[in-house]
Amino acid sequence: MILKADSIELILDNKSILKNIYIDLSIGKITCLLGRNGSGKSSLFNVIFGITKPRHKHIKFEDKIIQKALYKTKSITYLPQRFLVPNHLTPINAFKLYNLQWVNFTNHFPELDRFKSTKFKKLSGGERRLIEIYLCLKKESKIVILDEPFAYLSPIYIEKITPFILEEKKHKGILISDHNFRPLLKISDCVYFINHGSIKKITSNDALEELNYFI
Repeated sequence: MILKADSIELILDNKSILKNIYIDLSIGKITCLLGRNGSGKSSLFNVIFGITKPRHKHIKFEDKIIQKALYKTKSITYLPQRFLVPNHLTPINAFKLYNLQWVNFTNHFPELDRFKSTKFKKLSGGERRLIEIYLCLKKESKIVILDEPFAYLSPIYIEKITPFILEEKKHKGILISDHNFRPLLKISDCVYFINHGSIKKITSNDALEELNYFI
């Protein structure tokens, strides 16, 4: 187990957002977090990453208690729901910032090579998101959090990026959430469901059906 987040409580504007949350990540496993809009998924990701300060938390990384924000350890990469890369950057410059090779990406997605010097603000949502997912997956880190990575992606691109998620899980702990959850269920090793700030582990599709999540 590379990360254990326990006893997480978050209150914002006198409203309880997260209630005694527990979740753990392991290298070699994809952990999926499901839940409806407003259930607390992104809030939990922000607490784990370290950009939201909760009322209480107990986070252990590599068996050591972490008091500072986890992102300061430079061991975690986070793709938020919003676009990650600034509008003014070009893909080729973004790859340099992430210490990655553009050619390795275009070997798999040659149709995007023509955009290497195009500013991100001029790319389509799908083109932009695909590049950002790749950057976060391939960046040197031990934990990857992906919040709604499949937003804007066509089914073809979801299918093409999935092998990269499976490849990176061999040496990283991956935490992922998406409303397009069916592709996630096919690749996830562990599934949690969060509802009204409380979390539970899901062990079967029947459990999701009982929660009316398949509707």
